[in-house]
Amino acid sequence: MSRLYQPLDENSDEIRLLTLLPKSRKTGIPHCTLETYSLKTFTPQYLHFLSTSGVANLGKRRTTSQWIRSRIAPELAGLAPLNRIHSTQPPSSQYRFRWGDYAALSYVWGDENDTCIIILNEQPRRVTSNLAKALSAFLQDGEFEDGFKLWVDAICINQQDLGERARQLRRMRDIYGSAWAVIAWLGEASFRSSSAIQLIRDLSALSEASCGSQIEACLRGDPDYLGNGCWLAMHDLMKRPYWYRLWIIQEMIMGASATWIRCGTVSIDWTSFCAGISFLEENLWLVKDELLIKERLAATSENGPAWSVMGIHLVYQDLSPLSDREENGGQYPSFGRLLDISNTAECSDPRDKVYALVGLMSTAVADSLQPDYTLPVRHVYAATARNFIQADDNLEPIREGNPWGPSNAPSASGGTRHDASFSSDGSLLTCSGFIVDSISGLSARGRGYFYWDKNTIVQPCQWNSVYGDFNATAAALYRTLVLDRVAGGGKATARHAAILHLPRTFRRGAQEFTKRGWGWLAGQAGYYFRWEEFRSMNAGFDLGCHRLDDFFYDEIPQDASELDYSEVYSCFDRASQKRRFMTTTNGYMGWAPDNIFGEDSEQTRPGDLIAVLFGCSTPVVIRRYGPYGYYQVIGEAYVQGLMDGEAMELVDTGKLQCTRMTFC
Repeated sequence: MSRLYQPLDENSDEIRLLTLLPKSRKTGIPHCTLETYSLKTFTPQYLHFLSTSGVANLGKRRTTSQWIRSRIAPELAGLAPLNRIHSTQPPSSQYRFRWGDYAALSYVWGDENDTCIIILNEQPRRVTSNLAKALSAFLQDGEFEDGFKLWVDAICINQQDLGERARQLRRMRDIYGSAWAVIAWLGEASFRSSSAIQLIRDLSALSEASCGSQIEACLRGDPDYLGNGCWLAMHDLMKRPYWYRLWIIQEMIMGASATWIRCGTVSIDWTSFCAGISFLEENLWLVKDELLIKERLAATSENGPAWSVMGIHLVYQDLSPLSDREENGGQYPSFGRLLDISNTAECSDPRDKVYALVGLMSTAVADSLQPDYTLPVRHVYAATARNFIQADDNLEPIREGNPWGPSNAPSASGGTRHDASFSSDGSLLTCSGFIVDSISGLSARGRGYFYWDKNTIVQPCQWNSVYGDFNATAAALYRTLVLDRVAGGGKATARHAAILHLPRTFRRGAQEFTKRGWGWLAGQAGYYFRWEEFRSMNAGFDLGCHRLDDFFYDEIPQDASELDYSEVYSCFDRASQKRRFMTTTNGYMGWAPDNIFGEDSEQTRPGDLIAVLFGCSTPVVIRRYGPYGYYQVIGEAYVQGLMDGEAMELVDTGKLQCTRMTFC
């Protein structure tokens, strides 16, 4: 082992930390020392706090937050928001350890061939250019000198020691959760990055004033109301590679309110950052595209696309609520939620789709996962699903998602408990259930989020509606199109037949929406395409003696409600993502998985079976696989009329037979 890396004493909770040396400012090259410290050598003051403050059962992040509040004036502790009293660097009076305290860096490694030299323990060391720029920025501000240290994974972990890497990976939750602060380094400053952060600060301040509609009106009248060029700057900031990296998700969530977003030398606290992004999502979503396009034209004379929203959605939908859970307690994210997060983020090793999120899993699941980069990817994924099944005592992970929500979800298996078992090597799952139907027809397959392939439509050979006559089938159709679940999780009712009257094109509907004063629907020009494409692509899809298009109308009734039409429009958008409309051999309709980024073997096909498994709340599409009678799961299914335990009645009456099925 090199002299730089001596074994860490796990019993003493040791980690390595960097200290930046002031002489770096003279040479222009970061000079650092790397030394080992124990996270158990607390100061007497912090030990007293731990023993007297009732924090024994709190997580590390919540404990640190309570410590910060305990060190400020009592009359302020309960009044000031934490982001206004938690700085990036603590005064020495707030150090928790005898040797000082530390922050953890969250960043993108960048191109491993693009490197720079730093001086580490008086020896030259190559690091990626992005890390060197971060260290240089910290040196400019005199940070991480003396008692306040910095943890950086690329340096503080011996990357050549696979065993240490695996052990330290399991500690990521504690390392980031225990840090005084997490510094999210977006990269060096650009021409307009400071104005982007200032815009987010301004939006955060506006969120406290509850004035969303007024601000939207102001921006429509004066696009420069919040600054010239700031929307293009914010767009560029949220497109930075940082937001696409999978590892940052765990790091920022563990940091929670102690996270600071930094670009160059400009910083903004996490709470304010999230508030600004939330204000944009909730109040300015429609006007933001107009503002961006206008500023891009002014800056480049190019009429480029509207916002790239992945980074914004990541903060609003995932990072903000999950970091709040870390700060304040609550349920761990489900298997399906973690899959959704990992599927949209980037990592160099596919095993990290699991390992990078171990810190977000419950203790029962995380403790049973031993990071091992020698294992085949398939084994890592199978072991993760198995651990969730065993920890949660149900088969929900088989569905790979839960769009209906955990509390008021329908249950195709009628709440019947599973009896699953695994083979000795964990590669096979055997459970009880029954096959209820098979797929006969499929609508167009998606090619990403924006396109569908009309050539992939499969017409059912013969379909006789199990629901009854035309009107009964129409009722089943409108329920299917919204997954029979609307706002708040309630079941669809007759008023949601409004979807059958929703205009087939935005051009046809915009005038009607505007005339009725339905402002939100009238502003959906850039988003209505999913409904337009579904209607046009599948107009000729056979439903018995009728075509799918026969069930729709182009006239909105005079007494129509904006609430009803907005609700069904939104519900359809949710229902149709990553799903294909389907019909079954026995006359049902519903949705089948549309694995838009998967291989051909992962796509739903005619003849695939629909099964209900005990302990799984929705039906699943399965396929016979191999010579041993095994099955493989394609994904969850929605079958109108079989989502609330109705299939169990068919078992009770002997019309369906329960069987044992083995999945590989």
